[in-house]
Amino acid sequence: MAIVWSFRQIAKKCSLCGDAFKDGEKVVCVVSRGGTDGELERADLHEACAKKFLIKSAVIGTWSRAYCENPDKLREAQNKIASQEEFFISLFDAEKTDDGELLKQLLALILERKRIIRAVGKPVNGFQRFVHIKTKKEFLIPIRDFAPNEISRIANNLELLLG
Repeated sequence: MAIVWSFRQIAKKCSLCGDAFKDGEKVVCVVSRGGTDGELERADLHEACAKKFLIKSAVIGTWSRAYCENPDKLREAQNKIASQEEFFISLFDAEKTDDGELLKQLLALILERKRIIRAVGKPVNGFQRFVHIKTKKEFLIPIRDFAPNEISRIANNLELLLG
């Protein structure tokens, strides 16, 4: 079964205050564990609103983008890849969670396929070393077999978050 995710475009208005974004404005995208059922949620926020949002949420990862009212297809594709890349890197700054570990592994596979990171050597003690091509920063990615229900739960949420 092949699963393909891509990051959805930035929303047209702030998830917290509802105000529309202006062309060129910095938008902070946050993936958190929230809602009444604890599902993953994505919020696109004004920079000022992001500070309030981050305080009361269990953040898994963040990235930011400049809002563009009419992005052309090439720029839109570049922004999606950059968003995936930033989100992946931010997972290493967040608190360690099962969801975060699964997301690291899934995003590593996506980014490796897009040649943004590459595997180095063979897995050792359940971890695969990856190198970020641009920065040469190394990441240890947990390699484990996830139960189908774990992947299904994340996949259902990721479709809403990313794509």
